[in-house]
Amino acid sequence: VYVSSTFTESPAKHYQSANLNCENIALYNLAKSQNLPVYSLGFQIDAQPINGFLITIKRFLISLARTVKQLLIPTDNIQVNPMVILANHYQLMNFQTVIKSIQENKLNFTAVGKANADQIRILTKQNIPYVNFTPTYVPNSTIKELRIILFFKYLLLWFVHSPSLKRYFSFPGDWELIKWKLFYFYATLIPQITENINFADSIFSQHPRVLLTTATNDTFSKCFALSAKKHSTKVIEILHGLIFLDEDAAFRCNDAYGIWGPAIIPLLGPEIAKQNSIIVGYPYKLEFKNHSQVRKLSKVTRQKLGIGNGEKVLLILGSFPIAVTRFFSTASVYSFINLVVKSVADTGDKWNIIIRPHPSNTPDWLEQLPTPSSIKIIVDNRQLPLSEMVATCDFAISNLTTAILEPMMQNKPHLLYLFENNKIMKTFSHPLISSGAIAPFNTSSQLTKILSSDPNIIASQQAPAVNKFLGGYCSMPAKISSS
Repeated sequence: VYVSSTFTESPAKHYQSANLNCENIALYNLAKSQNLPVYSLGFQIDAQPINGFLITIKRFLISLARTVKQLLIPTDNIQVNPMVILANHYQLMNFQTVIKSIQENKLNFTAVGKANADQIRILTKQNIPYVNFTPTYVPNSTIKELRIILFFKYLLLWFVHSPSLKRYFSFPGDWELIKWKLFYFYATLIPQITENINFADSIFSQHPRVLLTTATNDTFSKCFALSAKKHSTKVIEILHGLIFLDEDAAFRCNDAYGIWGPAIIPLLGPEIAKQNSIIVGYPYKLEFKNHSQVRKLSKVTRQKLGIGNGEKVLLILGSFPIAVTRFFSTASVYSFINLVVKSVADTGDKWNIIIRPHPSNTPDWLEQLPTPSSIKIIVDNRQLPLSEMVATCDFAISNLTTAILEPMMQNKPHLLYLFENNKIMKTFSHPLISSGAIAPFNTSSQLTKILSSDPNIIASQQAPAVNKFLGGYCSMPAKISSS
């Protein structure tokens, strides 16, 4: 069995996730049960001293290069205002409504996050004071925090802890597969976390009054939230996505949780999450558009994409089995796309399928799929704004993501693919579905029937439920008419 370079537990993989990939572990164990060797990028995943030596040398050289940068790049003194906003460039652009309100009220704030040079120039033009995260930052006179020192410190701990870890992962085959990921945690991830906290401490040691953030549960943002709490800075977290199952609740680290509307409260996890919640309305940039605006936008975008007159458009907004949906589903991205292609082909019309995946996912293979001559697949890696793509479409498919709000703003018929899972009844109780604001489907025949219908009629039928959902879930006034 040969696995690609994206095989999550491969020794040569650059890891970005702290999650162990259970599917790959299952694949590995299945291969081993049939006495099949498993290879990845020239490495055999069986325990071999030479592989461990090469991986250690690679991590050492990476740490050494980082240390050289830490010593050579001068560290500027960071000055922050009483309010700190933790957000990258993309989040700040969506956060414009809040930023404008803060500026109008003459509140002094400093934005902190990750941005490139061009993005920083845009923020500067908008008078947004921005501190760019610097992974090479080292506190003054703290040699023990240099990356190379941290590397050897945690490498030693790895040798101390690995016997116990090996006993814990005792199922046949697991240790050979998992140990290199655990090694990565010690050699790279924990030193990175240390650097994140050092940088955060340089900010919150100045004792700003409040940290405003859109997340406190991932590794990067939690470092800042923990540092803020250590220095008695209040942490206000703003909900940044549709809640399906509130499984992040145990990992959040805030003093107050700003949710969009009252319909979200029953979805929150433990009681402390409900007690900390305050309703703040929908804080991100989103605009209602009337019919004439949508038609004008659609005409321009169709010309850009080369979509002919009379051709229909189906827009897929990252509707892949991701996050919690993926863990309880047997469906794959490939099977989902095949289902869509078959459903579209069965309508007998000429279609363009525009796929707009999540920014972290670039599935180039989608453009190489064999499709009938009546179907053209367009992979949109954000070449055009979301509002333009939505204006172009006749129907939109999404999962439980904030991207579905744009079709609602434009009164487009929107659909939800229900990836089969053992929590499907929980899905049906979600306000987005129970309100009737979105049409669920999970078979090809169901989708074909919907796509063969008049999109204007479906949008008109969904409009009252959309208004109800936006009011209860997002605290938005009803602005969508059924006419």
